[in-house]
Amino acid sequence: TGRPRPGHGDGAELVGIITDRDMRSRVVAAGLSGDTPVAEVMTPDPVGADTDATVFEAMLRMSDIGIHHLPVLDDHGGVLTVIAATDIVRQLRADPIYLTTDLSKATTPNQLSQIIRDTSQIASGFIERGASPDEVSDLLTVGLDSLARRVITLAEEEVGPPPVPYAFVVVGSQGRRAVNFASDQDNALILADDYDEAEHGEYFATLTSRICDGLHEAGQMHCPGDMMASNPKWRMTVSQWQQTFHEWITAPQPEALLYAQIFFDMRLVHGSRELADHVHLSAVEAAQGSQRLHAQLAALAVRSDPPLGVFRGLVVDRKGDYARTLHIKAGGTAALVQIARLYGIVAGSPLVGTRARLKAAVDANVLSRSGARDLSDAFEFLTSLTLRHQAGQLRRGKEPDYRIAPDSLGKLDRVNLRDAFGIVKSIQSSLAVTYPVRNT
Repeated sequence: TGRPRPGHGDGAELVGIITDRDMRSRVVAAGLSGDTPVAEVMTPDPVGADTDATVFEAMLRMSDIGIHHLPVLDDHGGVLTVIAATDIVRQLRADPIYLTTDLSKATTPNQLSQIIRDTSQIASGFIERGASPDEVSDLLTVGLDSLARRVITLAEEEVGPPPVPYAFVVVGSQGRRAVNFASDQDNALILADDYDEAEHGEYFATLTSRICDGLHEAGQMHCPGDMMASNPKWRMTVSQWQQTFHEWITAPQPEALLYAQIFFDMRLVHGSRELADHVHLSAVEAAQGSQRLHAQLAALAVRSDPPLGVFRGLVVDRKGDYARTLHIKAGGTAALVQIARLYGIVAGSPLVGTRARLKAAVDANVLSRSGARDLSDAFEFLTSLTLRHQAGQLRRGKEPDYRIAPDSLGKLDRVNLRDAFGIVKSIQSSLAVTYPVRNT
């Protein structure tokens, strides 16, 4: 909000600021009329920043004062633009120089874990400032990717250079760049075909143990299902990986389907991109034409019912440690991820992000634009709610989980939660008709 500055043409002098948050808290929540003058609800004489201030200085100023918008002023005190906290997030997302610089200097588990804790705290703060779920997940993913690269570098310094080329890939949520505060390890190793178990096996067994244990010590917990590169089962040559995907695709059994859905989310973090792309792209190409696999993946997608009652009421656990809570992942985000994965595979897309898969499905005429929009909106809301819930748990010193108590939410969040689960249920019903899931 400004007023004309004498002698400066059309420029304006900064007299106050009003944001969407102010409108919600000072106008809507207070029940004020739309005719209320802006001057009555604005923050007068707000703090600003000069044009030569750095992004980091702007971030510190916002944090110190507890604000989410910072006007940028010219030499005469006129307003040039306004920086939002989300703009800071996007800058860090594109250039995470502080995080990677700190990690490149870390050599001990304590140093590594402190940096990852700091990253979680920064991400938690961005949630409070209104950052989108994608932006927060990207920041957390950058942190874990950078951690993996540093741990791998330290491991190679300890055990020596690799005898054959390899690719260290992440799968699951980290592969999809959808990390949250409760994400553990899911990774694997792709070895060049000139790998020889007798000659090279001990080296890679030692290397991957160092890597996975190092990640665990730094704060990214071991996978409870041992789906890690330290498990010999998930260290294979390119040819072996291709054969494994072929078996998953052509004759999928329940256990094979569990693996397939996770490993289709493969993304390179360190090593040979050629090896990783060769395996991933050949798997996607083979899966696109497998109607049997599509039906099996559809069956998985409809297996977890959203916690909705007959009359669209939210269904919570009635007793035990989780009484009066629901699991937002089991019948919500996990189902959406599975649905998007199915549509992405049918479309033949190598993309692994949930939103990217939905868009690819629209472009390939596999999914309607309105269907993709509904799924994307539901995914964004459920992810946002999950991140806010987990960030609050971290602030209270609790382990982050996916158990949310609807009674702790505001009315609007409860309505949106029912709507999101309703979208999942509707798409699941459509999949059950489209794919003969009961006859495979």
